[in-house]
Amino acid sequence: MAPHYDTGDVTADTRKRSTAMLSDLMGRGRKRGIAGIIATQRIAETAKAVVSKATNVVVGRTIFDRDLERAGSLLGFTLGHSRALRTLSDGEFLAIGPAIAGPRRIRFKAGSVQSRHKGAAPEVLAPPTISAADAAALLLQVPDAAPSVQAENRAPGTRGRGWDQREDHIIKQGYTEKLPVRDIVNRLEAAGFKRRSNSGVSTRARDLGFVSVRASVMWSDDEDQIIADGYAREVKIMDIVQLLSDAGYDRGRVAVQMRAIALGITRDRVNYWTEPEKDIARAGLEGGKPYREIIADLAAAGFHRGLTGILKFAQKNNFNRAADPWTHEMIERLRVLYEKKTPVKQIAEELGKPIASVRTRASNLGLKQRIAWTDQEYQMLTEAAERGDKLIDIAARIGRPYPNVAAVAKRLGLNFRQGRSTPGTHERTPT
Repeated sequence: MAPHYDTGDVTADTRKRSTAMLSDLMGRGRKRGIAGIIATQRIAETAKAVVSKATNVVVGRTIFDRDLERAGSLLGFTLGHSRALRTLSDGEFLAIGPAIAGPRRIRFKAGSVQSRHKGAAPEVLAPPTISAADAAALLLQVPDAAPSVQAENRAPGTRGRGWDQREDHIIKQGYTEKLPVRDIVNRLEAAGFKRRSNSGVSTRARDLGFVSVRASVMWSDDEDQIIADGYAREVKIMDIVQLLSDAGYDRGRVAVQMRAIALGITRDRVNYWTEPEKDIARAGLEGGKPYREIIADLAAAGFHRGLTGILKFAQKNNFNRAADPWTHEMIERLRVLYEKKTPVKQIAEELGKPIASVRTRASNLGLKQRIAWTDQEYQMLTEAAERGDKLIDIAARIGRPYPNVAAVAKRLGLNFRQGRSTPGTHERTPT
């Protein structure tokens, strides 16, 4: 009767007249003893000129976002709080108005329906008289379906999507003999059937009630005993792998873990810190040692910890290892030294910063050093390649970044893996 927009089912003139009539009723009807009641399922589709003149508003469960916005505005909700309308149960409403609760908003439950439906009420569906377990037992008693005529008459090697009875027989026989799936696939192809995939054969075997157990990966009782003894003595998993290797078994760390789970002998995988470890780590942190040196100290004492473990230990024990911030004076001095092409090592010593920190800060500032290679540096690089030195070692001796030295070595055709240079000219191009 009063749509917010043109619905297309009536003419524009009819819609305007209907909306104007209802708006006039809601606005001037009270003084003539007429109270209008507007009921709608979509408040967002009802004309604002009609809805805005209602002084009592009752809203039930509303889902659509546009309706939530309009209904929440009428009920006095702030932006975003109208989502509570989605949680209303059946027969539950939120209301506001002088005839209901005055200026405050209330939540109430409407009474039961008094009128009866004129049509026939649907019959209540009775629950099944058989339990799920009994139904499953009956299904197991159903015999296998007879093969279709097409499957029986299909010649070997055809492209039918179904499975031939002879294929099923070969799969059953292969699984009974504990053959690998790939051997069953080859046996099917040798019998004249189309090439099946490993996953297809495995899926068909599961349908037939078989599970693949390859003899090559079966665990022996001797292996299980080694794993059980190792877990009982709290031996490290890699040491258990070594014990298996000494006994002639080739197993990996993950395989041992999975076998331990299957045997039900898993233990707490949290590598808790021991008191000696804590003492070494705490002494290193208090002494200001780098994390790598602390890890090396722990390794020398027989403990194995990674960088993440040290960082978490430092954080948990309130050790703040944050680097000293760069001041404005340091940054300006860094610019001057880079313009003078001062070596990064000297800049780091002068500013009291790590070399990596200096390079990172310079890169962020867009500072670069273009220092040409000297004849002595080229000779050092060539001789190192002929001796078979590591590239990272010669980069440290030259005093240049490793990527820069690697790029020059590649341009010169130097091979550091074999300790010799590949044929070619040694062009010296400054970086």
